[in-house]
Amino acid sequence: MLAPLRVIASRIAPTLDTLALALTLAACRGISLSEADWRPPASGAGPWVKDAYECEYGAQVVYPQATIGNVEQDMAEKCLRARGYTKVTQ
Repeated sequence: MLAPLRVIASRIAPTLDTLALALTLAACRGISLSEADWRPPASGAGPWVKDAYECEYGAQVVYPQATIGNVEQDMAEKCLRARGYTKVTQ
């Protein structure tokens, strides 16, 4: 019964509102990626919102109940680095 719903859900493209909500919820879980803290790659990158969302989501899927240190934050940052982003030091 859930299979048809999953198929439908997988075909619906997320909107910016959905992405913004996901980023907000991710921030509540302890992941905090701010566009001001990252410099995009010289070769160009996808939209920040999309990249940040995908990295945060991926970190949550890999470590859904991370409680030791901030494993989710580290994974999300590694994902952005893999996409060519550079963290701005302050």
